[in-house]
Amino acid sequence: LRYGAGSAPSVKVNWEDATNGSKQIGASNNIQWIKSGLSGAGHFLVFNNNQYLYQRTTQSYAMEINPYLNASGTDTGSYVSPVTAGYAAWTFHMDTHKSSQQLSKQVTWQYSSVGNLVLFSPQGSSVQRLPNGNTLICATSRGYLVEVTTAGAVVWEYINPVTAAGVVTAIGDTWPLTNAVPRAYRYAPDFAGFTGKDLTATRLLTSYTTSAISTRGTARLTNISTRVGVGGAAGIPIPGFVLAGTGTRPMLARAVGPTLAAFGVSGALADPRLSLMSGATTVATNDNWNVADSATMAGAGAFPLTAGSKDAALVASLAPGAYTLPVTATDGGSGVVLLEVYNSSSSTASTVVNASTRAFAGTGDAVLIVGFVIDGTGSLPLLVRAVGPTLTGFGVSGALPDPMLALYRGSTLLASSDNWTSGPGAAELASAATAVGAFALPTGSRDAALVATLPAGSYTAIVSGGGLATGTALVELYVVP
Repeated sequence: LRYGAGSAPSVKVNWEDATNGSKQIGASNNIQWIKSGLSGAGHFLVFNNNQYLYQRTTQSYAMEINPYLNASGTDTGSYVSPVTAGYAAWTFHMDTHKSSQQLSKQVTWQYSSVGNLVLFSPQGSSVQRLPNGNTLICATSRGYLVEVTTAGAVVWEYINPVTAAGVVTAIGDTWPLTNAVPRAYRYAPDFAGFTGKDLTATRLLTSYTTSAISTRGTARLTNISTRVGVGGAAGIPIPGFVLAGTGTRPMLARAVGPTLAAFGVSGALADPRLSLMSGATTVATNDNWNVADSATMAGAGAFPLTAGSKDAALVASLAPGAYTLPVTATDGGSGVVLLEVYNSSSSTASTVVNASTRAFAGTGDAVLIVGFVIDGTGSLPLLVRAVGPTLTGFGVSGALPDPMLALYRGSTLLASSDNWTSGPGAAELASAATAVGAFALPTGSRDAALVATLPAGSYTAIVSGGGLATGTALVELYVVP
């Protein structure tokens, strides 16, 4: 350590609170000096959680900082303010706006899991410089451990299989959400604490159970909603859903336009028209909603529509099958509309096993936002996809070239995906798609997909394009058997 090197610049002031493009850390953990004798000795090592940094980022970083470097890159032996040392232009690869950021010249090394987004944790986490020059990283909320070289190559990686419900025999990219590891540290074989201890491996951790934990219970999809544009460049959004099982199920569908003004939404569609289709057959249509359906809406937990408004709504008892709900403007206009489908009955005779929306994904406030609600006990395994480039093979023009998918519960990011084959769970994603009957995504395509097992609650899937890219995307939710 360098004593008498001057007053250390405040990490909070100069790194976390800095403005004008020079903010470097979005929450940090496990800040430490690299010990003498190790690569980078005397530098800082930190886990940069990267919360709320560079727009909606979903990527954490392990960072090495030399606080003694000046603007010319010389190690002065004394603390240098990062503002004095200066910044270099840098494009953060997971910035949804692809804008140029400022990277401190005092950052001498950093690592992120490019593409697969597994190295993300909004809290906790740790880093450790190893005697071989590599770095051990632990992402707390993912239960993810990885050793990487200075060149960024992965030596090994591990996902903690121990969850609140027990030991899971196979995780893949399905993050259990309860498998957190606060920190990880590697000890040498001659560590004094091991003296007298039998360290012989006996069996795999996952051998403590003979089968994967069943968490399904009665969990089911009860509501799916999408805020989209209608008309103009946005075209005609087409939500759809599939019912499976036996018997009929009462379903409520709404296209809310005028009533959105009460929630502060500007530019709402003035007069939406909603149609319910089974293949090419029109099952029902509605222009202005029927006040007699108010009780059904209240029973489903839907917010009330303004009396006399030109919002559209349909109530129908439907047999198992596939249905679509195209929305148009009665007056030929354009605007924002909220599309909703409610699976309100508690009957288990039939249920929603797939929901999708094909719509325009813009930038800023016009990104494609799909919300859904899970009800019941246990957890529901879901395959969530944001399909862009592959749509061109189905004759869809203007498809979103590189969709980015982020899954939230409230303001907490649970999972995300950029290019579906970039991560370690590509095989599981392909297997899940086959199991639910989804069309295959080409290997290497820039479509996004993830699998998540979710308990009861409200969730949001946000789809956007890199930079200022816009286009049509298909967002899909599949219940994985």
